[in-house]
Amino acid sequence: MNNVPFFASLSQSLARRVKKPPEGAPASALCPPAARHQLADQLRPLLPEQASILILSDDRGELAYDLAPDCRMVFSAGPQGGEAEPRRFWPDNVIGSACDLTKLWMADDSLHAAVLLNALQQCVDPGAALSELQRVLKPGGVLSVALTVRTERLTPEEWQQTMAMLHITDRFCWTAEEAETVLRQNGWEILQRHTLPAGLPMEHWICRSAADR
Repeated sequence: MNNVPFFASLSQSLARRVKKPPEGAPASALCPPAARHQLADQLRPLLPEQASILILSDDRGELAYDLAPDCRMVFSAGPQGGEAEPRRFWPDNVIGSACDLTKLWMADDSLHAAVLLNALQQCVDPGAALSELQRVLKPGGVLSVALTVRTERLTPEEWQQTMAMLHITDRFCWTAEEAETVLRQNGWEILQRHTLPAGLPMEHWICRSAADR
């Protein structure tokens, strides 16, 4: 099947629907405020009082700022583990923290939740990262994974070309079904799945370690 007309049409559509960030800037345009707020609303009911959470996100710390009132402590890092670019004013309970997602400095069973916003597909070893998150989450803790997903009509190479127009380079270009398979195969039970309102296809999974069943 020839995807060239569809690929060209999608590329033109992207130019209209997604604001192109400056070269080298985080891809926060891929998760607009409406999507970020919806993600936070979906996660809040699952957070206990005085929760401690980790957020790896490409949104310059905006999600950490949104969730801070609901938490005792929020550790905020960039999507590839570097310290999040700080807002001008951080809430007192938000700590910018560089970390290696495959070797977190947090103690065992120390976090109530972890949020990966456009971060898992940038990780060198997603399997190792998902295993490490099981270590640091408390029993019953939740993992929130939100990422831009590839439409099935495009090959990974075509999707990477599309993302290159937005100066985005992901290590993995999963479809929604492929991303969900990665989560399940690495020991996570899917509790909820939501489609987020964004210019590109974006899915949000809320998971719990299968070992907690």
